Amino acid sequence: MDNARKKIMFITLGTGTGVGHGILFSIKMQNPNVVVFIVTNESIKTFDELLVQLKESQLEIINEECKEVNDIEIIYKNFSAIIQKYLNKGFVKENIVVDYTSGTKAMSAAIVAVAIAKGLENFSYVSGERDESGRVISGTERPNSFPVKRIVTENYLRLFIVFFNNNQFDLALNILAQLKEVHPDFNEKISLYKSLANSFSFWEKFNFIESFNVLDSIDLELRRKYGFKSKIESLKVMLHKLKDEKPNIEKVNELVRNAERRAKEGKYDDAVARLYRAIEMIGQVEFFREFGLETKSAAPKDFPKELKDYLITKHRCKDDEQLRFGLRETYSLLEKKGNSLGKKYFENEKNFEHHLEKRNHSILAHGNNPLNEKSFLEFYEIVKLFIGSVPVFDFPKLES
Repeated sequence: MDNARKKIMFITLGTGTGVGHGILFSIKMQNPNVVVFIVTNESIKTFDELLVQLKESQLEIINEECKEVNDIEIIYKNFSAIIQKYLNKGFVKENIVVDYTSGTKAMSAAIVAVAIAKGLENFSYVSGERDESGRVISGTERPNSFPVKRIVTENYLRLFIVFFNNNQFDLALNILAQLKEVHPDFNEKISLYKSLANSFSFWEKFNFIESFNVLDSIDLELRRKYGFKSKIESLKVMLHKLKDEKPNIEKVNELVRNAERRAKEGKYDDAVARLYRAIEMIGQVEFFREFGLETKSAAPKDFPKELKDYLITKHRCKDDEQLRFGLRETYSLLEKKGNSLGKKYFENEKNFEHHLEKRNHSILAHGNNPLNEKSFLEFYEIVKLFIGSVPVFDFPKLES
């Protein structure tokens, strides 16, 4: 039988005596193929006694030495190396049992901590009625469960919350994806938190429709139970505006906030690309307000006469031909109409073009030069000339 199919049991043997019957009971209950005894100098005698009692068994018995019995840091490193050695030999986590019936308090704490750190979930501990020396009386043994599933779930959830509260929603979801089995007490909370992370992940990718749909699907009782009812309703109101296909001021503000979040992560190329789109979109919003038209498709005949004649001459087109306007022409038409935002663009065009050139030479545009924080902040100042202050918003935070 290869090691991947074998059940292996790690048993700590501390400094005391008279623990053999409890360990034998544990071995019988677990029925492993391999038993690794972690033995101290003081427990060699107990180990030898156990060998005698197990000689008729078909067990593969191994002895691993642990010289330290009190310093938990040293013991932890020792136990970690021992367990890792067997993982490297092909034993799988699902078939590993850790028994801490015996061993010093430091040994028991260390073996449990190592096991949890390595993702092991099978523990064995034998209790029963005790004699005057504190040893379990033979014949009264009973197995005890260890709440490892709860501890593992709490640890994963704690790490999930750290990433979630830093707006790292995909990383947070990846943490929970590694949790093989959730303790039943956390099913509802994790279901809610995963839905929130999924929604905000879509949000950060500008997929506002999916973000709205995920929030909308969250069970009403869960929203009330964990205090998210009003928060989710507020978020849905925002998303209802953001998922509109047409450019609007809410989308412009969200582009700027998204840029701020990317800049905090050091992703300055991403951040500047979003700022550029914000300037483009605020022009589209103003264009629609001024002319009642969209920049992606408008004919000269739809404009006032002076602009209609100008467009026909410039584009050499018929008056009903559909035209598409880029950023500069959008602002040019606004300026010709006397619009203040159009005037502002051309008042600052030289400065804007300077930073646009930097953006065009960035690796996310047409070049190979990464942008830095200085480039972002300078471009951000230009954006503020067009947009002004942006309403503050941050995603809800979870209590740790």
